[in-house]
Amino acid sequence: IDTAWRTIQVSGTGDERLVIGDYEIHDPHDRNALVDKGNFMILWKLNSKDAWKIHRFMYNSNLPRK
Repeated sequence: IDTAWRTIQVSGTGDERLVIGDYEIHDPHDRNALVDKGNFMILWKLNSKDAWKIHRFMYNSNLPRK
């Protein structure tokens, strides 16, 4: 699957960062064939080993249900 992610906003302080953006998924055999598009939100947290890990991830499609 050919997926494109675009970050629109990053916010947060301390050990948390919130990333908001949008995505598009295209058929790998036909780049013009849109499979899905929508928005996403990822909450990153800094753990005790100074590594950023995804704490929450949410996405929703902007296309109508089939």
